[in-house]
Amino acid sequence: MNKLLKIAGICIAVGLVFLFAVLAWFWLELRASRPILAGARALSGLSAQVSVERDDLGVPTIKSANRRDATRTMGYLHAQDRFFQMDLTRRAGSGTLAELLGPALLKTDRQLRLHRLRQVAQKTMALLPSVQVDHLRAFAEGVNEGLARFSADGKISANDEFCQRTPLDRQ
Repeated sequence: MNKLLKIAGICIAVGLVFLFAVLAWFWLELRASRPILAGARALSGLSAQVSVERDDLGVPTIKSANRRDATRTMGYLHAQDRFFQMDLTRRAGSGTLAELLGPALLKTDRQLRLHRLRQVAQKTMALLPSVQVDHLRAFAEGVNEGLARFSADGKISANDEFCQRTPLDRQ
């Protein structure tokens, strides 16, 4: 009986050590995927200096000399802070959620494709004034630079880890 209690105690101790190791790894992975919120970074394509200040909740305020630079910076920040949400919204609009989240969403994708939102967006884009198209391109360029920098740093977001994809799999 005494030997049985000793074995049970060892098994529990090993289990607790293993559980602690898994939780520590998970915490470190999540922490490593967080965006860098402090310091200075050079963003290409800007015509003037831009500053970003975050409040206590992490909400950014962009100060820029012109709208295009602010828009490009906002794209960069969105890539850091909410790209997964942007990607899910884009996939829902185009009916391609199953590519990311699995075949269980094929029926949903078929229903979403009935609305032809991708084609509507393309037609709408063709009708926009050139100034608005320029701002949308600046935003997209900022997003792409943010994603490229995130990938170059060797980081992978917790969302990408969960979906088992690398930043290069993003479109």
